[in-house]
Amino acid sequence: MVPGGIYLRLLRTDNFADSTVRIQVSFNPENLPLGVKTDSLKLYRYTFNEDTDSWEWVELPRQGVNLEEHYVWAELSEFSTFGIFGETEELPKTSGQLFSYLLAMLIVAMTYFLLRRRLISN
Repeated sequence: MVPGGIYLRLLRTDNFADSTVRIQVSFNPENLPLGVKTDSLKLYRYTFNEDTDSWEWVELPRQGVNLEEHYVWAELSEFSTFGIFGETEELPKTSGQLFSYLLAMLIVAMTYFLLRRRLISN
């Protein structure tokens, strides 16, 4: 998951105690990080994990994304800091690494033959 660059902190007042609230967070697809798929956007809550003694992002259970109106929605019963995250498009696999290995082997072989030729001619 990649951060979508949208974060918010929501605090509740006493009149929302023990209530579920639905929020909608708008986004502009053009402002998302390059390659993030809009249909994969999800809200995560920043929470403290007592088992690992560290802070982590936890996906909200009841949420969705409206692609036509460009917003992510979620139902909340706990308030905290939230962020929108999404998946990136998988880049096509290239033969760049294989090409580098073949080129390195070719250079080593050429160096060997040139040195050998120089030794034979002397």
